Amino acid sequence: WHVINGTKRPVWSKEIMENQFPSKKWIVVAQDELALYRDGSPVKFKDGELVTSPGANAVWVISNGLRRRITSKDIFESLGYSWNNIITTSDDALFKVHPLGEPIEF
Repeated sequence: WHVINGTKRPVWSKEIMENQFPSKKWIVVAQDELALYRDGSPVKFKDGELVTSPGANAVWVISNGLRRRITSKDIFESLGYSWNNIITTSDDALFKVHPLGEPIEF
């Protein structure tokens, strides 16, 4: 969870935590303490991040909080993306947190 201004927002993966809050330290709190905060929407990857997961069989770019599938290697490379910048995360962090957007194709 990420807690700020009285709201707790679920963080579905270590990769999202590291992407959004690279300098923050994780702390353990009791469930009753978390219950004091209102629920918020899940924390997402930053826009522009390249993401995949074990069940994805594709690379996605996050755009306006949506996951947009990059439909080919040629498109990926023509957009100037680097294969080294792809973040591998859990299926849930990719598919449940980021709604499906339009694919990227030319």
